[in-house]
This record gives sequence, structure tokens and C-alpha cells, in this order.
Amino acid sequence: MEVIIRQTLVTAGVSLVSFFIGKYVLSPGGFVGVGYINAMRTCQYMSSVYARHLAFGQTMAFLTLGWASIIHIFTARTRKSAFSIHPLKNKQMTFSALALFVALALMAAIPAINSHILGTGVTAAAYGMGNVGFGVISWQGWLIALALCFGPIMVAEYAKFWDNYKLRMIDKNRVDADHPATGFCTIDGENIEVCSKSKE
Repeated sequence: MEVIIRQTLVTAGVSLVSFFIGKYVLSPGGFVGVGYINAMRTCQYMSSVYARHLAFGQTMAFLTLGWASIIHIFTARTRKSAFSIHPLKNKQMTFSALALFVALALMAAIPAINSHILGTGVTAAAYGMGNVGFGVISWQGWLIALALCFGPIMVAEYAKFWDNYKLRMIDKNRVDADHPATGFCTIDGENIEVCSKSKE
């Protein structure tokens, strides 16, 4: 339960960060202030500009959340490090994950799909595709969304490392308790057991 809660919070956190960056920092026009952008919503002549800012944030959050969920597949399949398992050990899962990665990218990149499926309502013409970059969001947005989607797996790997370390320490202490230290003497260069000494 602790793992589920932690991963849920981290995934939600990176998605919100991605939305904030997309809406208030990287959207067309650049960072002009949170209050100013939110005020556009109530202004009749600025509502279309606000819609572009909102669509930028929604698209980045969609990418980050979707990609993070796909990567989580590799985290959830083992309590060991996800990087300790060869990616082609389960080819079907790996290739399916790659296909989903590409499908989500296309949904965000193609304005017609983005507008109707994601509900942003923004078309290529409204964005001026020539100045925006690949799809609805800029290349910086793609890179940031890609970087943030790895946040949950890095947190999971860190938690797994310490959990496994604690388990190894528990096992080591149990073995030491079941098999106390043994005394040896050396005769003719060979170790010969002469007695058993319990640990103090």
C-alpha cells in the first residue's frame, strides 16, 4: 500500500509540474505571470489566448502522465531494479510499451486528434504551426515532458534500493543468529574446526 500511495503521489506531482510549465512558462507568448494568464479567462477578447495557454499545459500533462504510466509497467513487474532485467526478456511487453509511447506522442502532436480527443479545442491554424514546433507544443515542451515522466521510476528505484538493502541486512542478521561464530586453529596450513563459540 505504501508503494502504491508513493507512486501515485509522485506521478500526480510530475503531471501537475508539467501542466504548470506548459501553461504558464512554455506556452505561446512565454511566461507573463500566473495571475495575468488566469485573468484572460474572464476577458472576452483574450479568451482564445487563454485557451492556447491551457491547451499547452493540458497536452504536456497528458504526455507526462501517459508516458509515466507506461514506464511504470517495467517498475511494477519486479521488486528488483527495473534496469536489472534485460528489456527484451519480455519482447511483447517491451514492443507494446514502445508502440503506446509513439501512439501517445502522435495523439499530442497531431492537432486534429489533440483538439478532439484531448478536448483542447485548438487547431493547427490557431497555433500557427510554423512557429510552434512539432505538433501543438514546442520542442522544449517535448523534452521536459519526457524528462518528467522518468520521475516516478527514479523514485521507485531509490525506494527499491533501500528496501532491498534492509532485507539483506535482516537476512544477514538472521543467518548470523542461526550460525554463531566458529573458532578455528591452523595446523599445517589448513583450517580445522576445533570448537563453536556463541556470539556474545
